[in-house]
Parts: sequence; C-alpha cells; structure tokens
Amino acid sequence: MADLAYTPEQIKNLVAKNRRYFIEDYSKASFFQILASKGTNIGCYEKYLEGVKYLEPKNEIINIIRIIINAFIKPIQSSFFYWTLLICIIHKFNFRKPVMRIILAHYLLRTTGDIIDQLGNLMNHYFATNKSGECFSDVQYTEQHPLKWFITRQINNFFWYSGEIAGDWYSLYRTIAVARDQPNIKYVYITCGLFNFSKIFICLFHFNLNVKDLYVGAYYNKDNVDKFYNYYWALQVLSMITSLIYEMTVYSVLKKQFSNMNVSKYGFLKKFRTISEYRIIISAFVGFLGLPISIGYIGTKIYLCYVKGEIDLNFEFEDLRSVIINVQYMMIFIDQILLKLSREESQFSSRSESGVSNYGNNNYIFYDNPNYSKDFSKSRTFSRSSNFSSKNMSESYMSLNNLSNNYRINNHYNSTLINKTKKSDNHPYSFLNDEFTTKTRSYGNYYIYN
Repeated sequence: MADLAYTPEQIKNLVAKNRRYFIEDYSKASFFQILASKGTNIGCYEKYLEGVKYLEPKNEIINIIRIIINAFIKPIQSSFFYWTLLICIIHKFNFRKPVMRIILAHYLLRTTGDIIDQLGNLMNHYFATNKSGECFSDVQYTEQHPLKWFITRQINNFFWYSGEIAGDWYSLYRTIAVARDQPNIKYVYITCGLFNFSKIFICLFHFNLNVKDLYVGAYYNKDNVDKFYNYYWALQVLSMITSLIYEMTVYSVLKKQFSNMNVSKYGFLKKFRTISEYRIIISAFVGFLGLPISIGYIGTKIYLCYVKGEIDLNFEFEDLRSVIINVQYMMIFIDQILLKLSREESQFSSRSESGVSNYGNNNYIFYDNPNYSKDFSKSRTFSRSSNFSSKNMSESYMSLNNLSNNYRINNHYNSTLINKTKKSDNHPYSFLNDEFTTKTRSYGNYYIYN
C-alpha cells in the first residue's frame, strides 16, 4: 500500500467525482458529452486507479509540461524551418512577393498542424473495453479518444492539407512565370485545382467517421475504424493520381519551353543547377515514382484485410506519404536558392562584359591575367575605368572615386591619378584587332596609361 498513489478512500472519491464523464452508451449521449467523456467503463477507471504507483501522478505532471514545451518548439523542429528562414533572408523578408507568401503559408499552416498534433498527446488516457471485454486505459490509437480524434484529425487536417496545398501552388507559380503565353497553361490551372480539391475532400471525409461511431456501447469499434481507413487510403491513391496528372501537365507545358533552350550539351548537374524548369520536371518525376509504391502498399493492405482476413495488421502509410511529398516541397527551397545564385552570376557576368566591350571611353585600367603568356598584348586584360565602382564590380577590382574629371585608385598607391585624356594621334596607344599595345606604369596588379 505504501508504494501506491491512492488510498481506497481517495479512489472512491475520485470515482464518484468523475462518474458523470463516463458514457456507457454513445447512442444516448450528445456530441459534446462524448467529447468531454473520459471513458465508457467506470470499472476500468477504478481498476486503473488501484494500480497507480506513488510517483506516477508526479510523472504525469512532468509529462504534461514536456508535451506543452515540445508543442511550442515544433516550428523550430520542423524540417522546413531553416529552409524557410534562409529563403526569407535571401528575399530580405519581402512578404509582398508571391513566392514568399507561398513558402510562408506552407510553413505556418503545416507547423500549426504539428503543434496541435503534439498537444493531442495530452489526451493519453481513455477508459474503455475491447471486444474481448478487457479494459484499456492508455490510448494507442488516436481513434480511441473521441476528443483527440476530433481535434487532431477532423480539425487539424485542414491545417496540414492547407499547408500542402499552398506548397502545391509553387509549381503553378513557376510554370506561369516561364510559360504564361502558352495556350496549354489553362490545363495547369485545371489540374492544380483538381489536385487541391482531392486534398480538401480527404479532410471532409474524416467527418464520415463520427465520434459516435468510435464505440458501440462500451466497446471500441475497431472494425468500423479499419473500414474507414481502407476508404481513406483509397482516397489517398486517388489524390496521388491527381497529383500525377498535375505534374504531367506541368511537364508537358515546360517541355515545350525547355525544348527551346540550347542545353543539349549540358550534363544533369549543369541543367539542375542552372535551369528552373528542369528542377520542376525532376520534382514531377519524383512524384511519378511515388505513385506505384503507394498503390502497391495500399493494395497489399486491402488484400490482406479482405482476402486473408488479417484485419489487425498495423499498416501505417502516413510516413511513406510524407517522405514522397516532402521531396517535392523541398524542391521549392532548392529552386529558390539556385534561382538566386543563377541571377547573381548572370548579373556579375553582364557587368564584367560591359566593362570590357566599350571602346568609346578613353580611360582604361589594365591588370594582370596570369593565365595568358608574357606577351603584353596577350597577358594584359583591360576594363573601362568609368564603369568601376564598389557596388557593381567584384572585390578583386580596385574601387575608384570620382573626383570631377579625375579618377583615383584606392590601393596602397592611393595617390596615383588617372587623368582623363582624349584620343589623339600623339597618344602612345593603338587598337589593332582589339589588342592593346603600349608601355605602361605598373601599380601592384594594375597598369595605368599616361
């Protein structure tokens, strides 16, 4: 008795206090009475209290605190947290951009669902019996606790699937951005809407398993729950088929756009790194691979349940489904990062080309190019000095300050000036087949003509 948490008198008082929360017949109870219930068999509750050890109530309090803390750190634990933060930094937290709204909605809605699901672990006891008349108190399945089922599945699915729908819009957004003028773009809208509707229908389908259907009398109605999930996984397959149709439509539109690019000489990694359309096609291909795996998995479950009669097998498909879809959502962040990288490389390349192509200005800075020969006409590369600035040239260039008609080089020879001169026959330089020949003064790696 010393190691037990409750005395017989305390157990008697607790049973009397909580008796009104036990419903022996669900058919006679209201919806809200069922949600507030603690079980269907008061005897199972009394038996549970008789076996509670001395430290278990304190451990329960600690567990409640742990669950609440874990719920509120779920956003940081999410696999999308650091990706989303990185994209926010890249776009300078400019939430007016459509892509930022898509990524933020995807992250916030799905993590809200994760928080609610974690808080559902607070409801870890429900006192009832199975078909064999055996008592159980610990909730092994969400469906064993009516309130947990209602909150974490019937309600919470709208957060999870709404976040997925927001992520599904990214392929539509990128397709419109690169192929908005194609006549087939309307089919991308249609198939995207069909795919989104399939997920909304799955959310609504959860209400088909009403909380009143979870128990028959005082017994847990596992057969009814298994029947529900067989239909549920069939709907998941249909949703994946609509996903495949959507991805194939995106592929067909982007393939025409992709065929116009001269990228046949590129390898896989080069295409993946530089071409957004190619990354979206890869994402569609991943979704295509996931479909036969999912169909085989669910087909095996239905076969074993209905043909072999092995109903009690625990087929958990959600983890596999999450892996398949998360690969496609991860591609959103990869695509945005590589788009930013490609854009910066393109800007730097265009600035470099503009710095060496204009001969109309007569102020030039020459610097060593060690990759060429010692011959001056081949070993010196020149760039137009008036295009130099600390904002648009790489750090390897020397910055210039515009002082009226003079330009100052800020190196360790920062007193050296380049005098602006006009081209004349007397000036000791000439252009012969775009090559420069003259004698110049050397300043570090830079050569300045007089």
